[in-house]
Amino acid sequence: MGKYDGQFIWDYKHFPPEFWAREKDSPLKGSHLLWMDGERVPGAFYMETHWFWELTAPMPSMTPEGMPQSHHHDFDEIQGFFGSRKEDPWDLGAEIEFYIDGECHTFTKSCFLFIPRGQEHLPMTIKRVWAPFMWLTGGNGKTLGWNGAAPSGQ
Repeated sequence: MGKYDGQFIWDYKHFPPEFWAREKDSPLKGSHLLWMDGERVPGAFYMETHWFWELTAPMPSMTPEGMPQSHHHDFDEIQGFFGSRKEDPWDLGAEIEFYIDGECHTFTKSCFLFIPRGQEHLPMTIKRVWAPFMWLTGGNGKTLGWNGAAPSGQ
C-alpha cells in the first residue's frame, strides 16, 4: 500500500437507499461516476461527475440531488457540461435549461459555469439528449450532503 493511496477515489459517494431508489424511475439514463469531498479524503474540496446517455421521456426540472427547487451554497461552485462527440466536442449532445437567480439560460454547447457563493441556482431541465454528455460539479466547500430533502453545503 502506497503513502498516497487514500488520495484516489474510484467510485461515487455512498448514499442511503432513498437516494438511489428514484434513479430507477428517472427518464434520464446515466451513471453517477465519481464523488470526492472532505469526508472521503481529508482536506479535499467537493467534486462529482455524472455521465448521461439518453433521455427516454420528458423530465421535470431538477437539482443535482433530484430536487426541483433552487438553492445556494456558502462556497463557490463550478458546473461543467462536456460533449462526447470526437468530431465536435463543443456540441454538448443535449439541450439544457439552467436557472441562475431565476433567469433561464438555455445551452447546447460544452461549457463551464461559475456560481459565486450565495448565488441562487437551479432548477435545471435536460430538454433533449442526442449524444452522451458529462456533467461535473465542484466547489471549494468540503462537503455537499444529501438529507433526502434539500442540498446542504459546508
